[in-house]
Amino acid sequence: MKILALDIGGTAVKYGYFGEDTVFGVFPVKDADGNERLPEKLLELISKFDAECIGISVPGPFDYDLGISLMEHKLKSLYKINLKEMIQKQFPQRKIFFIHDATSFIFGAMSEIPSSEHTNVSGVMLGTGLGYVHFVDGRVEVNPRKTPLKSLWSKPYKEGVAENYVCATAIVNKAKAAGYSFDGVKEMAEEARRGNSELTDIFFETGMQMGELVSLKREEDGFEKLIIGGQASGAWDLMKCGFESTCSIPYDLVEDPAKCPLFGIKYCAEKGLNAIYMEGENQ
Repeated sequence: MKILALDIGGTAVKYGYFGEDTVFGVFPVKDADGNERLPEKLLELISKFDAECIGISVPGPFDYDLGISLMEHKLKSLYKINLKEMIQKQFPQRKIFFIHDATSFIFGAMSEIPSSEHTNVSGVMLGTGLGYVHFVDGRVEVNPRKTPLKSLWSKPYKEGVAENYVCATAIVNKAKAAGYSFDGVKEMAEEARRGNSELTDIFFETGMQMGELVSLKREEDGFEKLIIGGQASGAWDLMKCGFESTCSIPYDLVEDPAKCPLFGIKYCAEKGLNAIYMEGENQ
């Protein structure tokens, strides 16, 4: 089966085509003029590949059955657009499905580690926000809306919630409070590696805070191993010591945070959605 996997993030869309050849690529959410025209750009991309199945990973809130975005705060050009209907109208012979970005992440990560370690694992995505997913016996725990059953971002922590302290946005905001201005974590990490001690301290502190939060989460969910990914995990060398000073849980980093969700989408396309979910009700 020829599969086109698309991972729609807050700033970029990554894609992977798995057919006779394998092709990876990326394009920005916003055009050079600052406008966002994702529906048109998605159709244009799909037209370039002869995929039999199209899998799309996207953050919530989103109606994953109908393919309708419910996000007002980001990816605004997709808001209330029925992507599934739009794509099927132009490409009626192609199968299409939508999954939460945490689902694509964890299945992509699982493809990198031995199957014997797939029993009880949690994943943390250090993206624009703080993603979390729990994986048990080959399935992800989700609610009826197909979003992660358990969350970490909203866990009360210090003077707010976890996401205020641990994610790419939080890291950049900490630097801003110290008088710096960075477009993202990658640029900030490069400056820290050049010897900026203030920035090094911010990464170390973030690692410590993540360790504290993950340790508390393990008490709730009982996972045996942690998988770490997301765009900010590229700066793990700067957070590692802080994390390990407050957390002793075994963990792995995904090899390539950009491609990981694409392989996860491929896995879900091959297995079928009925084989990937363990549905429950949020408490």
